[in-house]
Amino acid sequence: MNSYKKLYDHFLLLQRATQKKVRQLGYLRLLAALLVVLGVYIIIKYGHNGAWISILLGLIAFVYLVKKQKALTSLERYYGARVIICAKEMRFLEGQKNVFDGGASFLTENHNYSLDLDIFGSNSLFGHLNRTHTIQGAKILAQYLSNASEMDVIKKRQLAVKELTPQSEWRQHVEAYAQLVNDTSENNRSIKSWISLSGGSLSAVLRIASFLFPILLAASISAYILSSNFIFIRIAIFIFLLQLSLVGFKLKEILNEVGLFDKIKDTLHHYIPLFHELEKHPFQAEVLKELQSKLKGENDLASQNIEKLSVLVNNLSSIQNLVGATIFNGLTCYHLHQYYTYLKWKKMHHTKLNTWLEAIAEWETLHSLAQFSYNNPEFAFPEFDADKIDFENMAHPLLPANRRISNSISYNKSGTIILTGSNMSGKSTFLRTIGVNLVLANCGSVVASTSAKFQPRQILVSMRLDDSLADSQSYFFAEINRIKMIVEKMNQQNSFIILDEILRGTNSDDKRNGTIELLKKLKDQNATGIIATHDTEVCQLTYQYADYFRNKCFEVEIKENDLYFDYVLRDGICQNKSATFLMKKVGIIN
Repeated sequence: MNSYKKLYDHFLLLQRATQKKVRQLGYLRLLAALLVVLGVYIIIKYGHNGAWISILLGLIAFVYLVKKQKALTSLERYYGARVIICAKEMRFLEGQKNVFDGGASFLTENHNYSLDLDIFGSNSLFGHLNRTHTIQGAKILAQYLSNASEMDVIKKRQLAVKELTPQSEWRQHVEAYAQLVNDTSENNRSIKSWISLSGGSLSAVLRIASFLFPILLAASISAYILSSNFIFIRIAIFIFLLQLSLVGFKLKEILNEVGLFDKIKDTLHHYIPLFHELEKHPFQAEVLKELQSKLKGENDLASQNIEKLSVLVNNLSSIQNLVGATIFNGLTCYHLHQYYTYLKWKKMHHTKLNTWLEAIAEWETLHSLAQFSYNNPEFAFPEFDADKIDFENMAHPLLPANRRISNSISYNKSGTIILTGSNMSGKSTFLRTIGVNLVLANCGSVVASTSAKFQPRQILVSMRLDDSLADSQSYFFAEINRIKMIVEKMNQQNSFIILDEILRGTNSDDKRNGTIELLKKLKDQNATGIIATHDTEVCQLTYQYADYFRNKCFEVEIKENDLYFDYVLRDGICQNKSATFLMKKVGIIN
């Protein structure tokens, strides 16, 4: 927190100082403009040629001040972005909810676990991790959280996150540039549209003519100068008009390309410092080097190519200046040459642009994981163990640090824990604690545990279901379909299964029998998981299959006529009951 406060104060001072300089430069620009106007007035009023000095100095000063003010404005925006980043981190660490976008748009119906474990939406895991500012960056982070990765991929990500974690200052420096991109869905669609269109073309005949006619025009003018024969002037005028016609033939095509690029030029321009930072930074982790290699060609860099593209399009845009375009195109077919160079760039690089943007998005995702690690130095990177799942002092990462209760859990190869406990004792929170930490482990992130061992697993959960009136589907039928999906996927994948009080929509005997039969099926498949239940008779399975099932519980104590929950995981079956006590306490029963 203190480090963010110091950075916040530092960049706020810089931002205010720069804003002051920008205002001062604005006043100086006004004075320079007045100097020019004064010179013009003196020449018109008094015919004093010495006033041209005033005009020249005023114009030079004005151009310099515009350039300087533009640079300072960019710097002021950068400082402002740093201030916003630090302010958000402070608010987040203070416990304010929904400081960062929670990714509600990534919620999908019937996903294996995202709804049950609060992966997306308000106060979600995505919102805790998310430090992305591009549409594509958010999508990649969502993919990380939605799918289990292979062990090799996770190991590589861990190394990258470990390398990035202590580089907080540099990461936030780059994040500020990402924030200035101001990526929107519309901009994203426009970039994809521009990438998908390969552009127009210039025929070989037109290319030859664009070089030949300027030479003939120069020759005609030279011939007139040497011979004073007016016929050469007529030829020169004819060639001048012919060249305008050649450019006019491609005018609509050129304007269309300029119009398409106008929609994305500001966004791409703001990507340049992002590319530049990642191109020059010394990386050690393989994943980070791979990202960097995407931005580096054999002879050029992504940042250089985007700068070249910006210059080319600015040159093309000058075709809209009627006077200048008429002169330059009549003399040299200028815009045909610029258009050819632009088309050549687009043919060589337009497909690479998507790769460059993906590299930035991937970095944003790794930066998000690194920031999570940096903000939680007590969290550990899990180690890989093919035969074990082991979390020491595991807590729920979405809970504030002062409210986290840590518990340890361990599995050897496979097995299922049957978890009992009264309402409010912490069963559901514990199930989500296991699930969320497995999701983090599958991402290559740190987990909310002092140490951990695991192997990548597909997570299958049934905890939070709703009636679907649109599909005429009851809660009970939705739950049956959910369990069916889990059983089918369990047969196909190395999974971890989390079930919370299943089959609530039927009577007690039916529910108990169904639960027991499902647990036997889990045993037959040698599955790994945990199930929470209120039915202590289900726990009798541990006596029949002691090598596979284990009983764990959360207990409640009655102290001074009140319930006391310590949320500590214990071995065995829950003994205490709270429902009767609470009903008596509130006067429902005697």
